[in-house]
Amino acid sequence: CCPNLYPNINKLLKILSTLPVSTSTPERSFSTLKRVKTYLRNSMAEDRLNGLSMLAIHKDVIVTPDEVLDEMAKKPRKLEILFLALGKWRPHRPVPLIGCCNSPTLVLGDRSGLALQESNILPRDRVTESRLENCKSALRFGTWNIRTLYQPGAALTLVKEFNKYRLEILAIQEIRWSGQGSTEIDNSIIFFGQCDNCRQGGTGFIVKKNIAPAIKDFKVVNSRLTILIVEGKFFNVVFVNAHAPSEDKSDEEKEEFYSLLESKLEGIPRHCIIILLGDFSAKIGKEECFKTTTVSNSLHQLSNNNGFRLIELATGMGLKIKSTSFPHNKIHKGTWRSPGGRYINQIDHVLVSARFSNSILDVRTFRGAECGSDHFLVFGKLKVKLKKIKKRKEEQAELFDIQKLCDLKTCEDFFGKRRFMRNPWFNQICENALQRRKQAREVWLKDIQNEEKFSRYKSRLKEATKIIRCEKRKFIKDIVRKIFLRNENDNLLTDRDDIVEEWAQYFDPLLNCREPSNPFLFKDKEPNREDYPEPTIEEVAKQIKTLKNHKAHGEDGITGEILKTGAENLVKYIHRLINLIWQKEEIPKEWKTALVYPIHKKGDKQTCNNYRGIALLNVTYKILSYCILDRIKPWAEEIIGGYQAGFRQNRSTIDQIFILRQHMIQYIDYRASLIKILEDFGMPSKLISLVECSISHTDIKVKVGQTLSKTVQVTTGLRQGDAISPVLFNIVLEKVVREADLDKEGVKLGENNIGILAYADDIVLMAESKDKLKEQSKKLINAAKRVGLEINAEKTEYMAVQRHEQIGCRNEVLEVENYKFKRVQQFKYL
Repeated sequence: CCPNLYPNINKLLKILSTLPVSTSTPERSFSTLKRVKTYLRNSMAEDRLNGLSMLAIHKDVIVTPDEVLDEMAKKPRKLEILFLALGKWRPHRPVPLIGCCNSPTLVLGDRSGLALQESNILPRDRVTESRLENCKSALRFGTWNIRTLYQPGAALTLVKEFNKYRLEILAIQEIRWSGQGSTEIDNSIIFFGQCDNCRQGGTGFIVKKNIAPAIKDFKVVNSRLTILIVEGKFFNVVFVNAHAPSEDKSDEEKEEFYSLLESKLEGIPRHCIIILLGDFSAKIGKEECFKTTTVSNSLHQLSNNNGFRLIELATGMGLKIKSTSFPHNKIHKGTWRSPGGRYINQIDHVLVSARFSNSILDVRTFRGAECGSDHFLVFGKLKVKLKKIKKRKEEQAELFDIQKLCDLKTCEDFFGKRRFMRNPWFNQICENALQRRKQAREVWLKDIQNEEKFSRYKSRLKEATKIIRCEKRKFIKDIVRKIFLRNENDNLLTDRDDIVEEWAQYFDPLLNCREPSNPFLFKDKEPNREDYPEPTIEEVAKQIKTLKNHKAHGEDGITGEILKTGAENLVKYIHRLINLIWQKEEIPKEWKTALVYPIHKKGDKQTCNNYRGIALLNVTYKILSYCILDRIKPWAEEIIGGYQAGFRQNRSTIDQIFILRQHMIQYIDYRASLIKILEDFGMPSKLISLVECSISHTDIKVKVGQTLSKTVQVTTGLRQGDAISPVLFNIVLEKVVREADLDKEGVKLGENNIGILAYADDIVLMAESKDKLKEQSKKLINAAKRVGLEINAEKTEYMAVQRHEQIGCRNEVLEVENYKFKRVQQFKYL
């Protein structure tokens, strides 16, 4: 049976028997065996072997008893070389032999010598079997000291290599970015920690976007340590990214680092899978006493100082060094090359909890990955199942929803749907430069001792860096960042639903302020019954033409360009709808909803307080709002005093700056504006009714990307983005100024007293002395509270303008009510 097998086995034994015993070292035998393995596989490619085969010759070889006995009788000493090549030779007691394929066969293994085994049960190749079984479900991770991302094009190059090797999580060291946070590039997310003051260090992770929902938290310890917690199906996986001090650093610095690292590892629950990885500058040797922790497949024979420290940490914390556990070629073990390529060391490592040691399926180095670093990419496979995140179908606003105006299909067919494309600055010129650099590196790695090839590679490296920098200077757009948020408990939010709900909770108290405890008392007045006619069709057409182009749309998806290019029938429908609203004094429910987009102002991008909301209203409602505004403006101009220059025709900030002279002044900025006192000023009742129906019972929805939050009701205040809101605020502020009686005080300029200047909610109080300024501030604060307005104490300061400054007055504080305003030498007004 199986006649084609025996000649091949004989060829194997003959090749091995030709080796002299004196020179048959395990390394040489292993090298020869690899060549034999390739030859036999090619020879037996067409054989269909049932129950008798050759599997992974470097581990197990199966032959029939007759073949083994014949060969042992001829050259028993030479056959021992076979076992030396395959593993440790340990003689085994003789066993009965029956020469038939259906009979027991002899298994020549690396540990048991000769053993009896049933032929119908194939031997297990443990390494191959586990890898092949889990190759599809294994998590592909790695670690890489990239040296820097603080160069043009470095981040994009790194992400391309990340995608090329199909990685899912990559720990990176020496990022050199200031601050901490996250940024999205293509289909990957970079979580980064801060560097030191000299822009050295900085660690972080690159995560594939499809597993981002499984991330529970990202913690930055310092510039050398970051932690990423990934939620698994059964156990959480904790990746600890470490960048240890190099060998030439002081012992005190090393002790401080490893003490901090040990304390962080102790704080991780024992049931979690701990994976410690990074650049440790540690050579792990093959010392016999450390084999339980390091195994014996390291590149080095002896450990250095950092190596002993890492082994000590692993032993004390119950970790196992897996980067030295797999039998790879030397070129797949080295992780760092010295300048010039003379030495290659294995100093980047992967450690795992000893309890989950078998979860690591493989760790090796990929020399082909290139990002301008002198470190190689260390790649690993982790057998783990991540928690499945159920994705609900996102509710996206229809781009065109104009059922009240025209047919949806006609609008879409006519205009089409606009697609916004981001033009990256990393163009084909940068791609070609990187390709040339990579080709020069590959040529040099094949002959690493060649100085000429190394010089050519360094030249290509400098050329690529210069080209990328020039291209970035030409293109001023930066990388678009997608920011995650932290809630009040400082927990990282990565799920979109959680993020939008956090935004909704943030805007709810901001837009719904407290009612004033001591409001103004108004006298009963006869309502102004002045009649205001309905807008004409010509006025509606005029308001449509005044709509601004290239503005974002509201929840209905209709933009100003759609209405501008509509036919006459569209104008008639809008006119008919506005007239109906004018008569019934009730607007559609859809017009009361505003979309709020968070826009970053300054500071940490993961904190809600550093954002301001931009509200987008339905564009059709703006036509009604402009019609109301045109009727309010003439009446409001007669009421509002001359101190106010905001949102008024023929007035600007230059008018206010021109009036400022050398006097005691104070700057005030209001936080919210929400009150109605229009009846006291005698506004026509028709306009009051239209204003009330426009600003009452409104709500908002926060939109982040394509995800909408739940509806948040707004019960107080004016509507942001509404054309009538600025004029209404000026009227409210006029009431405050009149009650505070500030027009009669201030500084003497010619025949007039100037006590207050304003541009919308930015106000300047002016007085001849500090005491008078304090008195004016007190009046204004008390009057503002009565209409529900608050002073933003953080942005309120005062300044004394005088010829000679008194010593010791620079740090004076002006105390008014419960506020303390600091003194400044200069202030940016408007």
